[in-house]
Amino acid sequence: MTIQEAKELMIKVAREEDRMDMVNTFEGNISMRVGEVYLITPSQVDKQLMTTDMIVETDEEGNILNPENGMKPSSELKMHLQAYRVRPDIHAVIHNHSAYATAFAVAGKPIAPKGFAEAMEIFEQIPIVPYGTPGTQAIADGFAAVLPDYNAVLLENHGVLCVGPTIDLAFTEARAVEKIAKTMIMAQLLGGEKPIPEEQQPALTEIAKSIKKKIVQGGLMINELEKGEEFISEKAEIICGCRSFSGICFLRSDSNMDKQRTIIFCDFDGTITTEETFVGTLMRLCDEKDLYEWFGKFQKGEITLRKCTETLFSLAPSSRWPLVEEYAKTVQLRPGFSEFLDRAKELDFPVVVISGGVRIMQEPILAPYMNRIEAFYSCDLDISGEYTVFTSRYANDIQNMDKERIMELYTYERAIAIGDMASTDYQMAKASDVVFARDELADALKKEGTPYIQWETFFDIIPHLA
Repeated sequence: MTIQEAKELMIKVAREEDRMDMVNTFEGNISMRVGEVYLITPSQVDKQLMTTDMIVETDEEGNILNPENGMKPSSELKMHLQAYRVRPDIHAVIHNHSAYATAFAVAGKPIAPKGFAEAMEIFEQIPIVPYGTPGTQAIADGFAAVLPDYNAVLLENHGVLCVGPTIDLAFTEARAVEKIAKTMIMAQLLGGEKPIPEEQQPALTEIAKSIKKKIVQGGLMINELEKGEEFISEKAEIICGCRSFSGICFLRSDSNMDKQRTIIFCDFDGTITTEETFVGTLMRLCDEKDLYEWFGKFQKGEITLRKCTETLFSLAPSSRWPLVEEYAKTVQLRPGFSEFLDRAKELDFPVVVISGGVRIMQEPILAPYMNRIEAFYSCDLDISGEYTVFTSRYANDIQNMDKERIMELYTYERAIAIGDMASTDYQMAKASDVVFARDELADALKKEGTPYIQWETFFDIIPHLA
């Protein structure tokens, strides 16, 4: 792997951590070792704005090798370099402050599951390292005695540290730690874990030791052992929910993902589903008079879609959310969607779903298909207060979701867009090489003379994929 290729992978992981709320704008850091050069993310740079030329190169002592880029290395450089000294077998280190795992670290408690079988198989436990002031040698020295035996540790009152022979395995560790921590906390809210019987625990311990041994010895270096990759992927799928959700896990070191020939960008509402679930969600949450008033203003061009959306959700009582959950169970998918995903996978065309709708409503619908979807971008809804709060990390001044901005996160030779609404899918369509359009989007493209392929079901699309 070249230094440039490593930097590209680091940027991709950094953006994905940000998208998954494992870090905030400036916190968290990532490093990789390529030969005798150590690469680390810069200090105080938004993960979504970070580029490969901002990555800092150092030697094993922390001396900067590319001062011309004017960037300062992460304040946790000492910690990263210490990890490589302690673990000469690793080539990637990831440090983040993911919420649930960091909650354990702040509480000063290790993650030691006794009733979560798959978690016990993967990690056995996730120990906690005594507190050290961030950015100092003290924190680096703190894990020296622990890291040789673990790929993931908690830093007391601080966060999480994960290492691996490749960056994709280190990121898989980080995702798995967070999912396990979340499950453990939720179990506590239900009264605590139900421990697996002691006589059955030794078998899980042996499996954990076997997995750890393979990883530590480099037996799962992704470009060397396909069988091992499949095994650890299967376990990660159990822990993390789905192995392909991030679009990052298990990239081979010779992967061509960053130079993908074709990527499919697909809308959700009215495209994957047979109806506009965004509207259906608002109809169940909002009073009818509010819907007519604010949708009316939007249709007249008096306000933007983003303003309309944020206002309506601010008027929607969170207590009505169970109505949306019941509604989601009735939503139908457009015919051929599963077959379309199968065909895209056969052709090695990653499918990226982009929606300006509500993630917590959409995720249960997409869950059965996520192992064939490269990534899913949507908006968030906080239902913890009296009224709902709608937020979107990728909004622009007009739209709930800037789909063209999402496209810019990827590198490809050909983009395929699939959509239905002129108001939300038009820019995505204009930025693509091939467009499958229906309904309002088809009308808008036809009016201006932009080529597109008419479709109604995914069965109409499949024959054109090549």
